[in-house]
Amino acid sequence: MNINKGMFHHIITACQSGNGVLVELGSGETSAKFVEQGLTVYSIEHDPAWIGKYPGVNYIPAPLIKYAVNMPEWFTKVGVEPEWYDVQAIYDGIPDKYDALLIDGPARKYRPMFHWNEGAFNSKVPWFADDVNRPEWYRALLYTCRDRGLSTFPEIQGILTNHAWIKIPARRGEEYVG
Repeated sequence: MNINKGMFHHIITACQSGNGVLVELGSGETSAKFVEQGLTVYSIEHDPAWIGKYPGVNYIPAPLIKYAVNMPEWFTKVGVEPEWYDVQAIYDGIPDKYDALLIDGPARKYRPMFHWNEGAFNSKVPWFADDVNRPEWYRALLYTCRDRGLSTFPEIQGILTNHAWIKIPARRGEEYVG
């Protein structure tokens, strides 16, 4: 997992203003960099090759499983698969309190399934979504932002990079606690 430097600093700031706890979907070198910055990191990971790779990261093994969802036809036309992390593993593994959520996994064709599983995460903290330059992911995030009560899509950052990203604020009407 690699993310934009600006996004990295926004996540650090969000976590340091709270208890210093980050939950991330996917793991990689950036996970270790967050730990180096003093954050407590919980990485939800489906690939056994990545689990345990970086010391100090709390890995939550969550294999990909098929879900029965009613996806809009557009998603299936662009190759989105109805597979995502095992949500029970997420419920069992993530801490009760955390300061931010980084959405940078699972792999491209599965990531839009986040929209159908977002209830597993705290809506009172900011969510940071990487790779919003991918059409299928961008479209799923439009649904997510609508469901969170946002009247406009958040401003896309790093649009000229390979790692365009957005910060999705806390659900409308709920206090931001991050």
